[in-house]
Amino acid sequence: MQILSEYLRKHSLHPPLIQIPPTDKLYTIIVIPCFNEPDVIASLDSLKNCNSTKFPVEILIVLNHSIEATQDILNQHHHTAENIKNWITNNTHIQRRFHLIEICDMPAKDAGVGLARKTGMDEAVRRLLLAGNPDGIIAGFDADCICDANYLSEIEIAFLQNQRMHGASVYFEHPMTGSEFESSIYDAIIQYELHLRYYKQALYYTGFPYAFHTVGSSFVVRADTYCMQGGMNKKKAGEDFYFLSKVIPHGKYGEINSTRVVPSPRLSDRVPFGTGAAIGKMIQKQQLEFLTYPFELFLELKSFFSKLEQVYILDSYFEQESILSRFMSDIQFDKEIMEIIKNTSSFEAFYKRFFLKFNAFKILKFFNYAVGMGYAQSPVVIEAQKLAALTKMNFEGDAGFMLENYRSIDRRL
Repeated sequence: MQILSEYLRKHSLHPPLIQIPPTDKLYTIIVIPCFNEPDVIASLDSLKNCNSTKFPVEILIVLNHSIEATQDILNQHHHTAENIKNWITNNTHIQRRFHLIEICDMPAKDAGVGLARKTGMDEAVRRLLLAGNPDGIIAGFDADCICDANYLSEIEIAFLQNQRMHGASVYFEHPMTGSEFESSIYDAIIQYELHLRYYKQALYYTGFPYAFHTVGSSFVVRADTYCMQGGMNKKKAGEDFYFLSKVIPHGKYGEINSTRVVPSPRLSDRVPFGTGAAIGKMIQKQQLEFLTYPFELFLELKSFFSKLEQVYILDSYFEQESILSRFMSDIQFDKEIMEIIKNTSSFEAFYKRFFLKFNAFKILKFFNYAVGMGYAQSPVVIEAQKLAALTKMNFEGDAGFMLENYRSIDRRL
């Protein structure tokens, strides 16, 4: 309880935003940032129609915009707010309550999904504190997502059965076909999701111990874990990646693959990067193939990670001339490795400290460094096939066929 109250004292940006007291034994809170989302009701319907849970659930919709929002956005906000309020009146009940939070004055420099998600997650902490449940869980969801009927019950079961679990990524699938969007959008989302799954599986292949998806609509954390890691950041994009990159390396992070979140494949200009931006870029440039990081860069990582014990035993950083060694030298990480060796008394301690420093963010910086140094990105189908062949998956076929097979590996079917 103290962790939650201390976090709110230091980091909360608002006083209580919901005046209705939380339901006794409240356990799960879903937080949905909502900005310029005309179809949020479909997401709320999806959550309303989920199977029953053992403990009460609350869904917090954070309708937000900048203090400098255009009149069109203000009109959309007003229309969406009225729709949500009317929907809540007819659909909330004691075991599944929906609350609308309206944040209409976000500072222009901070306004965005990160601040909206933080606002909702901080309020979720306050709700769980009032309910006397610091072990409760907070889930990220998005206003253009739907979910399987067992979504709420499966994440509840996962955390109740594993009291030591700090957080988890929830399985997701974008729609591959349909009539809602043009075929070019479905073609693009297939390749983008294949990139996400190739990237995760290639990281796992390197021996990186924290290879998980970091998707804002598909993660869950315990309230106390959220607080201990300083809460959500205010980044306008990639807030999920940065937040989970802090949570995951501390261990006891898992996957929930027995249910599914279905994000929209639509293009979007709301954030500078991410799913919607990637799809928009492909459509705008009439780009038929999504370009991803070459598999040889993952092989460089795998080679180095396999030598970590020798590095520790020999008390010496060594690496033949390579793009990875150049990167480490340029950011002076070779010196940092030696510092870690000096300050750890066992390889196990060194290993943990090393990957706290050489984390998912550092790896992404390495890939972008390599691309800047001439390692050209390549069509995802080609690179995903290289990994598949090397690991004897050998999924030869088009992007859709490969994605289905990568999904089966991620879900461990």
